[in-house]
Formats: sequence, structure tokens, C-alpha cells
Amino acid sequence: MKTLVKIAFVICIAFSAQSCLKRYYLLFDPYEHDHHTPELSELYGLWVGEDGQSYIRLNEDGTCIVKNVRAYIEDMAPDERFKEMYMTLGYYAYGVAPSIHDTTVWDFQGYWKMESYSSRDTLWYRISMGPNPIFASDLKKLKGLNNHDYKSIEDGYILTALIHNKKEKDKISVCCLYTNIGDLDTGNEYIFLPRKE
Repeated sequence: MKTLVKIAFVICIAFSAQSCLKRYYLLFDPYEHDHHTPELSELYGLWVGEDGQSYIRLNEDGTCIVKNVRAYIEDMAPDERFKEMYMTLGYYAYGVAPSIHDTTVWDFQGYWKMESYSSRDTLWYRISMGPNPIFASDLKKLKGLNNHDYKSIEDGYILTALIHNKKEKDKISVCCLYTNIGDLDTGNEYIFLPRKE
């Protein structure tokens, strides 16, 4: 009987904590505006990493330049025992691309596209970039078909960065490109901010 009471107590605490967490995100969710479709014109231009040396340039004609972007970053968790290296930008490899694992810095001229994707039945937006004119959504379709088109495409990779929006004076606009680094609970992000030219 005591065991059943303990289990019931733990379940109540778990549901209470989950309810509090949901309530917190309803009130203070920093990503609540990230479901808004960005204007493409907001994405054109230079996006500079927090280190001031790395950057992503998104051109109106669909071309891009990715320069000095570190491929990996150490997780910033305070506990030394759990430090790990994580990819800075999400990536997809296609064909045979073993060099990706040896890459320390992303440096290329290529192509970009804004894409929507769903997670937990919610629509989000990201930038898909790569040295070849193929994007994350194209790759997903081709891989799903598992046909000759997928098997015959050239070796390559696609990098992705999420789009983060902010709301000021009833206007929603893009404020940065980012990826999550390491454990989502720590809130560590690799961020690119727009720079006026």
C-alpha cells in the first residue's frame, strides 16, 4: 500500500511540474513568434556570428556565402564531466561525404532557400544552405522515393539554421539565425545577427 501511495505521489508531482512548465511557456515562450512566416527580404544580407569572424551572406538571387563558421563547438554545460563537442549548424549529408566528419570550419559559396518544416504538428522556419542547388526539403522527398534520382545525386551536404522572430510594436520580424547547441534544457545557442552594410 505504501508503495502505491509513493507512486501516486510521484505521478502527481510529475504532472504538476509539467503543468507549471507548460504554463511558463505559454506566458514566456521566447519562440512563440517563430511560427510566423518571415518575409524573404528580411533574410537578405549579412549575418555575423557572435565571435565576429564567422558569417553567412544570403543574396537575393538564391546564392550564399558561408565563411569561417565553426563546424563544432564545445557544450557550455558547467559540469566538466559532461562536456561534449556538438555540431554548430544542423546538417544533412547525401551520397558519400566522409569529409564532413573531418570538417572543422564551414567555408563555401553555394545556394540557400527558406524552408518550412513541421515538428509536433507545428510549422517552423529555417534556412537551408549548401554548395549544390539541392535543399533539405528536396533531399527528404528524394530519399522518401528511394529511386534512381536519389541514388545518383552528387555527394554533398546541406546546412540548416533556424529563424528566430521577435515582436515589437505589433510587428513581427526576424531577429537572428540560430541553432541549439547540446542539451535543449541548457538553452545554449549558436547565433548569427544581422549586420547593416
